[in-house]
Amino acid sequence: MEIYETLEEQAFRKEFRQWLVQYLPEVSADLHSLQDAKMDPESARRREFDRLLYRHGWAGLTWPREYGGRGGRLYQLLIFAEETARAQAPEVFNRLALGIVGPVLMRYGTEAQKSHYLPKMLASEDIWCQGFSEPNAGSDLAALSTRAIRKGSEFVVNGQKIWTTLGQYADYCFLLARTSPDKPKHRGITAFIMNMRQDGITVRPIRQINGSQEFNEVFINDAVISADQVIGDVDGGWDVAMTALSFERSTNFINRQVRLTEDLTRLLSYARAHREHLAGDLTEQIVDIAISVHSLRLTVLRHIAELENGDRIPGPENNASKVFWSETHQQLASLALAMAGEQPHDAEYSQWAFSYLSSLGESIYAGTNEIQRNIIAERGLGLPR
Repeated sequence: MEIYETLEEQAFRKEFRQWLVQYLPEVSADLHSLQDAKMDPESARRREFDRLLYRHGWAGLTWPREYGGRGGRLYQLLIFAEETARAQAPEVFNRLALGIVGPVLMRYGTEAQKSHYLPKMLASEDIWCQGFSEPNAGSDLAALSTRAIRKGSEFVVNGQKIWTTLGQYADYCFLLARTSPDKPKHRGITAFIMNMRQDGITVRPIRQINGSQEFNEVFINDAVISADQVIGDVDGGWDVAMTALSFERSTNFINRQVRLTEDLTRLLSYARAHREHLAGDLTEQIVDIAISVHSLRLTVLRHIAELENGDRIPGPENNASKVFWSETHQQLASLALAMAGEQPHDAEYSQWAFSYLSSLGESIYAGTNEIQRNIIAERGLGLPR
């Protein structure tokens, strides 16, 4: 299957590629240029890239112009991801805000919320995290126990969140909390905007097996949220959360698919350079993975086309992409690590080791693959529970 870009898309690719050549060298890890000097060098570099994109009008490609975006098509997100990967540019830092929280606010937020928060998301002035997962809820998001109790014009929140990406840097949290414990568990949840810089919020980074600290525990002790910071309706948070997860498993995976394709290119290059040492079964595994990666690209293109043909929320078919992507990446990283051999001081080995260790969690976060298969079966295929 050949994919042909329109003249408009070709022009967009050319313009963005030229911009990267001209302006990417400006991006540095100069911590003094950031408000938060405690940010690690790679995060600092990524946030600086966010700000550079914003200053030159490349932030929020598909956001409506009324909210500060470019009003572009979804396919431009794919071009953006491909060209940044090709130029070895940093990944977008404030990705939760741009890919999930922003689109959710556009759909459910008040005009006051939109006008206040959306511009600062684009400019990477405000960093956002997502307070969904909890230690005792597992993959059952509806079983969350963090409580928000109404007291006049405010809610007082107590509880704990875990696996909170960017929590140590976040200014705001897209939070789910239980507001009506007497209602069915899916009906008593509310979505909030919570200020992470207030008293009562404690963030504890979690050191992962790959050595990074992307995730965090968040402890909430009598945090206060104004009633005008509810997203959508009180007790209507489940619908808001499902919309958010749909975005996370669809458009947010465009970049991951592109990075997976880049990993495959590296793997194929390494295999060609060491073909004389490859056993027959390894060659077959490489071919199988290459087919899977190409299939995922075509699936992403189909999803993009479907979403652009109508204003609708991504459906259960995107859960399948999450499962397919995470398991393919695990297979690719495992194979690459085996091919590189155990050479702790070799750069190639170190890169694949980091990729492999990172991939282990990908079948867990954004909803475990076991849960995803249930959703695909029940909501996508109409099979019985």
